[in-house]
Amino acid sequence: MSPSERTPPPSLDQIREQHLALEQTTNQLRDALENPAPEAKQRALFAEELARFEVSLNEHFALEEDGGYFADVLAVAPRLSARAAQLEQAHKDLCQQLARLRTRTKNPDSPWEDVAKALRRFFAELKSHGSAEDDMVHEAFMRDLGG
Repeated sequence: MSPSERTPPPSLDQIREQHLALEQTTNQLRDALENPAPEAKQRALFAEELARFEVSLNEHFALEEDGGYFADVLAVAPRLSARAAQLEQAHKDLCQQLARLRTRTKNPDSPWEDVAKALRRFFAELKSHGSAEDDMVHEAFMRDLGG
């Protein structure tokens, strides 16, 4: 692919829109965890929704790393490279954790209560991660650009 054919990197607004969509899906999944243990069919449907969420989250993290938040932040504030590297590593860790949770969700032998508890912890960790990203972006643009 020639440089002129490459897709331009996503804007911060596009990344924020993705954040909102992921947050909405996270809230829906988390709300579903408040229901009693699902029957096999509902559990399978939940696992399918979780799999779609996993794909979206992986794609989102790739955008952040390959031209979204991180590239913009580091262009403005290279001093934040260590923090960006930590957040990128967290992306890998979160994706691996979600893959394991999806597998457990699909497994009818995994007690639903344990799976739901682990998913709640995952969603809390994901929210904390998003806040850390937002803090890094805010710091870069407020401190380094005087925004």
